[in-house]
Amino acid sequence: MSELPLILVIEDDYPLQGIVEEALREGGFETDIFSSAEEALTLFKSGSKNYRALVTDVNLKGRQSGWEVARQIREKNPAFPVVYMTGAARAGVNKVFIGLENINPDNLAAAKKRQNKITEYRKMLLAWKKQGILTIAGYILGFPADTPETIRRDIAIIKEELPIDLLEFFCLTPLPGSEDHQVLEERHRDGIRPQQI
Repeated sequence: MSELPLILVIEDDYPLQGIVEEALREGGFETDIFSSAEEALTLFKSGSKNYRALVTDVNLKGRQSGWEVARQIREKNPAFPVVYMTGAARAGVNKVFIGLENINPDNLAAAKKRQNKITEYRKMLLAWKKQGILTIAGYILGFPADTPETIRRDIAIIKEELPIDLLEFFCLTPLPGSEDHQVLEERHRDGIRPQQI
């Protein structure tokens, strides 16, 4: 079994540590997570572990910022990959648009939206709300598995389970050249009419 690439993560907000760790693990990485820039730098400079990249919060509590950590690491290895993060609220963000797309697993699979994890939506939305950020989400109607009943059911679930401030609805629009458009053209040529909702 091959070893997963190891990422050095510096994040001083404990709840965000778990979110970053889970996202990187799902992406196929292992993580070493530190709250302190000094602690992370000490381990990095020791050379005892083979880190492949740095993911760091920019505004760290303590004496050093994420910028400073990255500068010191790049003194040792100028090509070392660095990903910078910062708290959105601290950066002046007051609203966010999230492409919720749909919550029906059949519709997400049909749209090849494997990155949309319905089980993660609530946690993500609560994290935005905790920062005082207005959440706006887009929801697409008209997927093949949609019926009036499933749409009503899904909207009820959203109202009950997801802390969204504003939900905007969009109709699935098969743009020319897209796979959906090609399927509709083939059905039209075969005399099959789109399902009426």
